[in-house]
Order: sequence, then structure tokens, then C-alpha cells
Amino acid sequence: MLTIFLVAVGIFNVVWGARSFFRAAFRWEEYSQHPEQFPLAKRHIWQIDSYGLLYETYGEKAVRKSVLFWSAVIVVIGILLTVAILKDNADWGRIEDYPQAWQGDAISFAGGTLTIEDVGVSEGFTAKRFNVDKNRYEEVEVKADMYGEGLLLIKTTLTNNSKDTLRIVHEDLKFYAKPAEEGHNINGRSSVDGYLYHSDDIELAVGESVPVWFWMSLTEEEWGQFFSYVLQYGKTGCVLLPE
Repeated sequence: MLTIFLVAVGIFNVVWGARSFFRAAFRWEEYSQHPEQFPLAKRHIWQIDSYGLLYETYGEKAVRKSVLFWSAVIVVIGILLTVAILKDNADWGRIEDYPQAWQGDAISFAGGTLTIEDVGVSEGFTAKRFNVDKNRYEEVEVKADMYGEGLLLIKTTLTNNSKDTLRIVHEDLKFYAKPAEEGHNINGRSSVDGYLYHSDDIELAVGESVPVWFWMSLTEEEWGQFFSYVLQYGKTGCVLLPE
């Protein structure tokens, strides 16, 4: 939804900016009678009317040049926004491009190696979660009846096998179920229920490891549907294949 909105904003800017540019270039005598339609012409009462000030200081030609300039700027911004969003969508690729991972597999993930230790259905579990305020791990209890009919629990370990410190921003770490009927495009299809790990960003020294547990609540009806279970960080990820 956000992607559609941003693309629509970009296209609107291109159309509006181009319309203002061509009207200023070829129909200035008519267009100049409607200064409220100039780009960035709407003013709050506490702001200076920059077009009026420009007219009083440099004359009508300066106003026309300013309108042409800002129209072109708006067109360029609209084009860049649209291209950036559409390119970002294309860069995410398709689910089948991600490697498939079974329990016991180790895959490249987020600049390190992710080892899939356990994938299964659980009625509840206890995990250790890092409490930033107290600077220690604490026990956290998660029960199926608190969320849904059952929990899909994935226990993994992330190891930094690079030559530098590895930093993971937790907002960019995703675990989601992608319904088969929605197609194969990855971008914008996340429906995260939860994952347990450091409450703050993860920072691993070279060779250091950290447990990362992902979980998702599913109703009895959802268990009967086909999903692609995807772990994703940035543009790296894998598709989990539960037993």
C-alpha cells in the first residue's frame, strides 16, 4: 500500500510539474493571471509571498524563470521518486530466488551465517530475551493460547563470519508468511507476528554468535493453507521448509 501511494505521489508530481512548466513556457500571459497555481505558491499567513517579492524586486521575467525552475525541480523529484520505488521493488526479486532452508542447514544471511537449529510447532516456549535497561538476559514466556491455535517456532543461531564487526538493525529483520495466492513477489508482503532476540540492535564481533528465535502464531484454518515462510534481512533471506 505504501509503495502504491509513493508511486502515485511521484506520478502526480511529474504531471503537475510538467503542466506548470509548459503553461509557463507557452501560455504565460494566461497562466500568469493565476499565481495561486504556481509551484510552491500556497502560503501561510506568516510566510512571505516569495513570488510577489520577486516580482517587486526583479520584475515579471524573474517570476516566470522561477516558475519554470521550480516546475522542473518538481518533475525531477517525481521521476526520481517513482524510479527509486519501482527499482526497489524489482531489486527485492522473487521468493523462488531465495535459497530454501531445512532444519540443520546453515545459510548466508545478513552478512553472517544463520544456522537453522529447530523448526516446529509449539504450544508455548520460554526464551531468553536481552533486557537493555538491566543489561542482562531475562526469561520470557510465550504461550499459543495468548496468540492463536499454535506457534511456528524457529530456533536459529547467527554467526559473524566476516572480517569486521557485524551490526544487525532489528527493524530490518523480518519473518513472515507469504500466502501462495498472493504470487511470488517478496516486497511488501510481510505479516510479522514476532521474533525474540536482543531487544536492541545486534552487534557481533568477528566469530561471535547470538541465538535468534523467530515465532509466528497461526490459527487452525491458517495451518491448512500453503505459505512460504520467509526470513529476510535487507536483500538477503531464505525460505523455510517446516517438516
